[in-house]
Amino acid sequence: MVSLKSMSLRSLAINILRRIPAMLGSLFFLFSLVSPFCLSSGSFMGVGEVDYYWSYKYDVHVYLQRSFPVGFRQSRFSDYWFNSLFQKYFGITWILISMFIIQVLTLICSTISMIVNRRLLSLAPVYLSLTILVLMIYTGNKLFEGYYYEAFQQGYYLVYPSVFLFATAFTLNISHSEAT
Repeated sequence: MVSLKSMSLRSLAINILRRIPAMLGSLFFLFSLVSPFCLSSGSFMGVGEVDYYWSYKYDVHVYLQRSFPVGFRQSRFSDYWFNSLFQKYFGITWILISMFIIQVLTLICSTISMIVNRRLLSLAPVYLSLTILVLMIYTGNKLFEGYYYEAFQQGYYLVYPSVFLFATAFTLNISHSEAT
């Protein structure tokens, strides 16, 4: 016969293990969102201009020769979103704003889903982060005409493991709910 104390310890351990993928997914996603502020952009081996895009920030690095930056331009949030270049030529202003809002909603939903045990709530970060990936790819394709993969930084690539971790957390949440 299993004692009540061991049963509650087992249940506690399962609850903690079930929340670990959601916590890791949230950390990956948070870092993907704030990484433009934490890390500098990569280097460029040539002469010319290199552009880096995020949902809320735009960087331009101008190089005179190999790895010798001579200029830097940056715009953030409303300066970036309502820049005439993005409104007039690309028509992606609302996509960039939507992407930022969905990123914030993903973090909020993932945090709440760790606290509140609801199936639909644990599925929200999966769908929202997948939406972010689609919007990132669409924006990159629109800006770079198919060569968008060269302009993506670590923030884009960190969304992939967060999607996997959110999906794992959802699966564990479903399997735990059905088992109880």
